[in-house]
Amino acid sequence: MKHRGNPNINGNAHGQGFKKGRSGNPGGRPKGLAAMVRARTKDGKEVVELMLKIMCGELCIERTYLRDGGQHTVVEEPSHRDRMQAAEWLADRGFGKVTEPFSLKNPDGSALSVLVIRVTQEELPKAREELPALPAPPDYSECL
Repeated sequence: MKHRGNPNINGNAHGQGFKKGRSGNPGGRPKGLAAMVRARTKDGKEVVELMLKIMCGELCIERTYLRDGGQHTVVEEPSHRDRMQAAEWLADRGFGKVTEPFSLKNPDGSALSVLVIRVTQEELPKAREELPALPAPPDYSECL
C-alpha cells in the first residue's frame, strides 16, 4: 500500500508497510476490556452521566497555573465544541448513528435488481445450472 501524500513511502505511519495477509492489529481488542468497563462504570451509566454533564455545561475543570511567582486558578466550563461532541456521542448511542441513504442504478438509470440466493456447498452446482445466464459485470477499471 502506497502512502497517499508521498508515493515513495510504503504502508503505515511508520513507513514499514503492511504484510499481506497479516492484520494491522493482530492482538485485536484486549480480552475482557468491555466487561471491565461495564463493571467499573455501573454498566456504562457513569459514562452517560459524564457526557450529559459535559453537554449541559455542568462539568467544570479547575486548572491551577504558576505565574508571576504565584498560583492562579481558573475554572473552565466545557467549550461549545466539547458540548456538541458530547451531544453527538449521546445521540449516536441513544438513537443510533445516522446513515447516508443511497440508491444503486444501472448505467441507463433504471433501478438495480439484486438477486440473493443462499445455497449449501452441495446445492451450488445445481443452483448454477438453474440460474439464468447473467450478463458480465461492467468494467470499472477506467474509474480507478
